[in-house]
Amino acid sequence: MTDRQFFILSSILVGSSAGLVAVGLKFLVHQTAAFVADYSETHQLFWLFAFLPLIGISASALYVIKILKGNLKKGSAEIQYAIAKQSSALPSTQMYSHVITSALTVGLGGSTGLESPIVSTGAAIGSNYARAYTLIIKTELFC
Repeated sequence: MTDRQFFILSSILVGSSAGLVAVGLKFLVHQTAAFVADYSETHQLFWLFAFLPLIGISASALYVIKILKGNLKKGSAEIQYAIAKQSSALPSTQMYSHVITSALTVGLGGSTGLESPIVSTGAAIGSNYARAYTLIIKTELFC
């Protein structure tokens, strides 16, 4: 396989992986919202809807503080900084951490979107794939 063919195959694999993660995130958000709606309807806890966004944000914050030890890079600016200053190296925890925090926050009624977490997750997948196959050195082939 030539270098060009390997890069094309790599781009297909990374793009497909990011797309599957996007579908998975959307599924998690809908399942979380459906579970909470069914639970509150079954137990007549309609007042719970007023507190769900606060619960979702708190659960996300606890996850970031306790499990990730406060190390969660947010937004496209962090990706651009990693590209410019850190040889495009993103931590492997970003491949799943944005999905978990977004599923909790948006699934429980938070007013954030799903676009930025998918961008961050896709960038982390690509970065870690490139690091695993040492593709960062070979990028001058197509520049």
